[in-house]
Amino acid sequence: MAPRISVLIPAHQAQDWIERAIASAWNQTVPPDEVIVGDDGSLDATASKAEAAGATVLRLPKANGAVARNRAAELARGDVLFFLDADDWWAPEKIERHLEVWSREDPSFVVDVAQKVRPDGAHAGLLGEGAEGPVPWEAYLSWQTWTSGSSFSVPKARYEALGGFNESLVSQQDVDFWVRCAHRFGPAHRLADPQTFYRLSPGGVSKKPRDVEANLHRLFEGWPFASETQKTDFRRLMLLTAAGFSRFPEALRYYRLAGWPMGSLKFWRSMARSLVRTARQAPVRESGRK
Repeated sequence: MAPRISVLIPAHQAQDWIERAIASAWNQTVPPDEVIVGDDGSLDATASKAEAAGATVLRLPKANGAVARNRAAELARGDVLFFLDADDWWAPEKIERHLEVWSREDPSFVVDVAQKVRPDGAHAGLLGEGAEGPVPWEAYLSWQTWTSGSSFSVPKARYEALGGFNESLVSQQDVDFWVRCAHRFGPAHRLADPQTFYRLSPGGVSKKPRDVEANLHRLFEGWPFASETQKTDFRRLMLLTAAGFSRFPEALRYYRLAGWPMGSLKFWRSMARSLVRTARQAPVRESGRK
């Protein structure tokens, strides 16, 4: 018997994109059994447009994406949960490709590469690019492995065994879940060709250094299996990521906390991004959607 499929979409103020996301879920070569939108306190037409597009909508008080996902998962009747952010969309064979893996293997979760798409529709590289096959939990400590939160599927039983997403995290919720899931249940399986389209969205709110530090503390509480070296390296990575999404002089505070690792390619990429953002006076955004 084919597994039942639930697609879960967290959404906040997503009236401009929600219909495309839902349509891409329904218009699969293997359609899902249900699409559930966890509306995270939207004040626009997100909820009504989602209902009109055929989704079941949970109208929730404003919290965060992890809360919206978890409440939607509690309602889901599917055996396998697929996650899709409200401003992303899928290739038509996405679900079919994942189910092919599930039919022959038992990875902790299945993930595909995401195609980045600029607001003008131009493609802008890939997220999580890599070879087809198993991906161990340690690989998800590296930013090069990170794809989109819209890119993975997981059995509901495993999602529940892990307690879902950590609702106390203000960022890196996806990375945290991937690490915990692959550590507990074994390597994930990566599909090498893109099945997810990740919309690059300018704007947003930057995180202060104390927020990054507090978030890392909460994240590491759920990683007792990680070594101190792994935690130190990951902390540096997140501080450099935050610096890259900040303008000077604020970025200097992140570099100081990271220890000025000038021998790291990530440091110079972060510095270049911050300098360009400063020169253009570009709006800051969150230091990652995960």
